[in-house]
Order: sequence, then structure tokens, then C-alpha cells
Amino acid sequence: MTHDEAAPVEIEPGVYEHFKGQRYEVFGIARHSETEEVFVSYRTLYGDHSLWVRPIAMFTEHVERDGYSGPRFRRVEPTSRPFAATVLRPLEHLPRTLTPGRRPCRRGFFAAFAFPSASPRSPL
Repeated sequence: MTHDEAAPVEIEPGVYEHFKGQRYEVFGIARHSETEEVFVSYRTLYGDHSLWVRPIAMFTEHVERDGYSGPRFRRVEPTSRPFAATVLRPLEHLPRTLTPGRRPCRRGFFAAFAFPSASPRSPL
């Protein structure tokens, strides 16, 4: 039985600390569109604050290295911002253009707008 087939692992959004000391903001879990492998989605809280994913089995595994024995990541505080504010708000500076034939939608940025380079026939 693989890790994905075992009892589901809950990953709560929040700030996690890697066993080497760096901190990361975890948004939650995501599933690969082709393989359905489960990943944890997070961003660094240092440097360029880049977005990353890691297989859930690796994220939750026990590590024994250089005298350390414990979880690879441990949650140190709950998240202070919702996902939309963390990920979508930084995209607000990008130009927004209504796609021909589409009406504005209150459900979200991507439903109502497309990048200017998108062709009118391309799916959003």
C-alpha cells in the first residue's frame, strides 16, 4: 500500500519549520492532474518567497540526519492570511483585459479576466 492509499494525511495551512531551520507558509494540498499524486503547496518565507510543491510522503516523513531525528516539517503557527490574499493579490499588478464574448464574473480574477496575449479562442 502506498502512502497515498493509506489513511489520508491532513496538512493544515500555516507556517511550518523545516528541520534545517527555514520557515515556509503552507497553503494546503494539491493533486497532480495526470497521476493524482498528492503534493503539499507552500512558499518560502525568505529570499524570493517562491512557490513550491513537495510530495506529501516526503513532506510528512521522519528524517534522521546529522544527529537530528524527527519530522521533516513541523507546524509552528497557523496561517495569518487566506490563500487568495497570499497568491492572487500579488497578481493584481498584471494588466487585466476582458476577453471578447465573456462577461465579468464575481467568482474570481481568472474567471473574468485574461492576459492580453491570450487569443479569444484559447480556454482560460
